[in-house]
Amino acid sequence: MSEPEAYYQRDDLGFQLFSTADVPAWRPPQLAALGAILSQWSLAGSDRPLVSVPTGVGKTAIALAAPFLASAQRVLVVVPTKELRRQMTAQFKSQGVLRAIGALPESTVDRPRVMEASGRSPDWDELRTVDVVVGIPASISPAHSGDSPPPDDLFDFVIVDEAHHAPAVTWLAILEHYQARSLLLTATPHRRDRKRIPGALVYYYPLRQALDEGLYQPVTPQVVDVPDGATKEQIDHAVATEVVAVLKRPEHASSQFLVRASTKARAEQLAQLYSDLGHEVPVLHSGFGQRRQKEIVEDLRTGDHRGVAMVGMLVEGFDLPSLRVAAYHDKHKSLEPTAQLVGRLARVDRKFPQRSVLVTARDIDVYPHLEGAVRELYLEDRDWAVVLPGIVDGFVEEDLKNTEYARSFDEPTGDIDPAHIFPLRRAKIMEVEPSLGWAPSFHDGSLPQELAVGERFAGQRVLYAGTNPKHSTLLVVTGERVRPRWNSSEQLDSMDYDLHVVSFRQAGQTEQPDLLLINSKRNSAQTDLIRVIEAESVARPADPSRVQEAFDSLERLSVSSVGVRSTYGATRGTPSYKMFAGSAIESGIRDSDTAQASLGHAMVQVAGDGGAFTAGVSTGKSKYWETRYTPLRLYESFVTELAERYWYPSVPPSGPLLPHIHRGSTLTTWPDSDVLAVTLDHALIGAEWTIDGAGL
Repeated sequence: MSEPEAYYQRDDLGFQLFSTADVPAWRPPQLAALGAILSQWSLAGSDRPLVSVPTGVGKTAIALAAPFLASAQRVLVVVPTKELRRQMTAQFKSQGVLRAIGALPESTVDRPRVMEASGRSPDWDELRTVDVVVGIPASISPAHSGDSPPPDDLFDFVIVDEAHHAPAVTWLAILEHYQARSLLLTATPHRRDRKRIPGALVYYYPLRQALDEGLYQPVTPQVVDVPDGATKEQIDHAVATEVVAVLKRPEHASSQFLVRASTKARAEQLAQLYSDLGHEVPVLHSGFGQRRQKEIVEDLRTGDHRGVAMVGMLVEGFDLPSLRVAAYHDKHKSLEPTAQLVGRLARVDRKFPQRSVLVTARDIDVYPHLEGAVRELYLEDRDWAVVLPGIVDGFVEEDLKNTEYARSFDEPTGDIDPAHIFPLRRAKIMEVEPSLGWAPSFHDGSLPQELAVGERFAGQRVLYAGTNPKHSTLLVVTGERVRPRWNSSEQLDSMDYDLHVVSFRQAGQTEQPDLLLINSKRNSAQTDLIRVIEAESVARPADPSRVQEAFDSLERLSVSSVGVRSTYGATRGTPSYKMFAGSAIESGIRDSDTAQASLGHAMVQVAGDGGAFTAGVSTGKSKYWETRYTPLRLYESFVTELAERYWYPSVPPSGPLLPHIHRGSTLTTWPDSDVLAVTLDHALIGAEWTIDGAGL
């Protein structure tokens, strides 16, 4: 089949980056991004260029212009969803954005031939007849093509939109299969899981700069309180009433509004609600044909309608600068459309300078999900908290405090950022006699040579070591490349990491011991830590009974597991250990189960600020743990609270756990009274130890 002339290789289309026409010009970040792309392509063997610009700044225009710069013969555009596939297909077919900017003259009649690829393993030969193919990885990735992969020369230019998905296997297969020039576009250049996006970041336009340069402005959230037990209809009415009140404000005399609905039926229902409140609004969704969609948009532009009830965010051709109020009745199901909604409201137009308002309800459905989505936006880029303030202020404030504290640790010399470290809340508790005047070797901020980056410690290489400003906590990250024993190739090698945290707490009173709290999952590493901080001769395991009292100070909800150890050997050299599990342990354990036994371990459920969690204790091993990971700042609070419970235990309303079971205690001096009985540690039985006077 003969291939038609390539659209992007024609010289008669009149494409130009710089135009003197009286039309809206390219935005500076768009031109800067295109220049960075050309610069990257000019370097032989260079990585794929990655461009990051916030939602609403003009990523689509960059994608539409790039094939002209590449003189592409055939373009593949990869997007993550079917809705984005439809939108991008329409954008490439119309070239409307480039015409509006003036990059293409209005007199140009020709358009590129665009195909929307759907289904698995399309007819690859058919794709040669078009200029642009738009598809999702499920349809277009060679990873799904089985025995009929596409020819590797089918495309000479690949555009990946929402490129933060690119590390996924099906996405990466596309980039690696085609021997083609490529471009990656995203609103966020970093993933929360820290997987590397397969490209070189050549241009990043910060959201903060979009705010500073007037491309974005903050959006005012109007959160409506609703009574407990309110119905969906009552919540909708409360939101709609607030929207109508906002529209009556003088500054919003020229504002138009969008009603966000999750389904067509909901859109019809909400349209009727607003009609009852005096605002006739049409329903707009992708099920309408292009003619009907354009009619509705034109009616909005001419002011025939003040608002619209919309299903889906970006219906083709819908770009309304006067959109300044959003009625957020139904939450979005993913982060991207939430960002698009907020980004659309935040866009600046000098004809409509009023600040946008987003109205939603503080109810069990909409508000928490909006808060969750904004929290995700904040984690992607912190300036989203400035764009949409007031929704997650508490979370933002806490996160900033956590980051500030974590980065007050010694500066890393590698890629380890303490702000991204969340230790598990656990500790092996050890006592130090305060009269010794001892402090760990890192108390003055100096670290032993053994903890220098690159040195071997606890069987791994040190990647980071540092202390907090008070030098009361030592943080060490180690790692080692490991290979499965059954594999001889380095291809399956992976990094095994360990986190070690040592905290020292001095007692406020001399009758209390100082405490050393060691957090490391391996016993051998705990031993190495004790040695390297020079605590071998001064630190002793915590008193089992005091560890239990610190544990009993927690207000428990329920008990899930208890273990008891006999205080005598059941047979020569063999201790007896019993496990009890279930929701009614406290009332179900009989006296005969615990006769002549001491408490070995316990696990309970405890109520916390973030919900219930499991706490556990092993009194004999001086270990305490919780099933929670926490930022370093909150880990410091955890260590301090644990030390205070150890020094000054309290009895909660639930009372101590199984008080009739012996806990054991530490003797620092031999008692003055006569010894009536001695139980030999089971580990010493048969090891040539004897008891003088036994049997007398």
